[in-house]
Parts: sequence; structure tokens; C-alpha cells
Amino acid sequence: MLPEGFDMISPGPDRLAEVLELDRWAFPTTDALEDLLAVPSPLTWERTRAVIRSGRPEELVALRASYPFGHCPVPGGRLKVAGLTWVGVHPQWRRRGLLSAMIAEHFAHCHDRDEPVSLLFAAEAGIYGRFGYGLASRQVNLTLPRRAALRDLPGTEDLEVRIEKLSPERHGGLIARLHGAVERPGWVTRETPELAAMWLCDAPIFRHGSEEQRILVVERAGEPVGYALFRPKGTWGPAGPDGSVGVTEAVASDPAVA
Repeated sequence: MLPEGFDMISPGPDRLAEVLELDRWAFPTTDALEDLLAVPSPLTWERTRAVIRSGRPEELVALRASYPFGHCPVPGGRLKVAGLTWVGVHPQWRRRGLLSAMIAEHFAHCHDRDEPVSLLFAAEAGIYGRFGYGLASRQVNLTLPRRAALRDLPGTEDLEVRIEKLSPERHGGLIARLHGAVERPGWVTRETPELAAMWLCDAPIFRHGSEEQRILVVERAGEPVGYALFRPKGTWGPAGPDGSVGVTEAVASDPAVA
């Protein structure tokens, strides 16, 4: 339950600028509001809730939302899962119970939607442990030097590779199909048009000095069986070119494709 003096509302897309401004208070960034507005919003608005001060509907002081993941792999099958996201409280209104009230309502909505699991990528894992969340998976980051030794695997001789500039219109379908086919427990795919549009957006604020986003597609007998999204970054060092390639996502149907 919200503390006295606050109310919960359901904002719509007409309040996107206010939502983004609140998010900039909760998660400081150097990105300008105008640049953020140029990026497709990933929010599912009917699952987005905001806190206002009673009688002050024009002022958003806290926010939470969730993504509908209707086919999330779990051990033994797939389940409907609620992806908690965009949780934030304006610094002026913290330590008043607003977060606790938003999480309680989120769990109630999960129950009403028959979503037995809630997951999130926690910016501060210690906070969410208080509400029953626990570690579900780990993230591994790899940095490989040039000419890194890779093992030969059976089946690679049957594969063909093409590298192209990423096009949501041309590549969106194959990305959605391959990404959604992964059966690894905890794998979260982008099931809404809003999430897919945001992920494939190549706005300048996502590049951080890198080139436009590219895609490497792996095919077997003319059928896509894997892909990688990446951005090259050209830099120069004392000895000459010293560039790098940042891979943002890689999906493979089997070890040979990987």
C-alpha cells in the first residue's frame, strides 16, 4: 500500500517525455532527453505504472513497468514470465515506501495474469533480495585478442557466412526466429514489437564512437542457423590501427555455428 499523500496511475505514451525525465533522475546519464525521445520506447504501456503526489498528477515521482514474456524457457518447459523493468524513484521521494508499494502491486498483477515467475536485470541486486528475488544466471564478458586460437569443430565446413549492415526490415524476422528458438532456461526473448524495435534501433546514442551496427549471418544449406550483431570501432595507437569489434548479441543453433 502506498504511503499517505501518493497515488498510483497508469501513464500512456503521451507522457513518454516525463517518464524518460524521471528515468534520468533515477539512473543518471549524459544522454539528452531529445536524443532519448528519438529512440523507440520499449515499454508495454498497459503494464506501466507510475506514482504521483496526491492532487499533483503532472508530477511523476516513481515508476515501474514489466514486459510480457509468454514463452520463457525454464527447466522442463516454458512459462509465462513478467519481466520487471524501469523501476525507479526520484531521489527527492526515496525512503518513503514507494518502491515496496510498487513491487507489491507488481506481484499482485503477476498473480492476476497467471505469471508465476517475475525476473529482472537488477541494477542493484541487494535491493531486490528483500522482495524474494535471487540469482538466476550469470553474465560472462569475453575479450579476445586478434588471431586468438580457436578449435576446429565438425560441421563448420558446411557453413557459409555473410556480413551486412543491419536492417530491421531485412533481418528482423531471422533474428526473432533464431533468438526465440533458444531453449536455455532463463533465456529471455523479445516478444513485443516495442522491444524488438528498440533493440534493432541503431541510434547514435548507442554507438559510443563505434560504427553503424552490422550483422554476421551463418547459413547451412541456405538457411540461417546463427547470427551475431556487432559494431566495429576504429582507433589508432602508437603502432598504427588499434581497432576493436564489440559484439552485442550472438545466437547459434549448435557449437559448429558458434
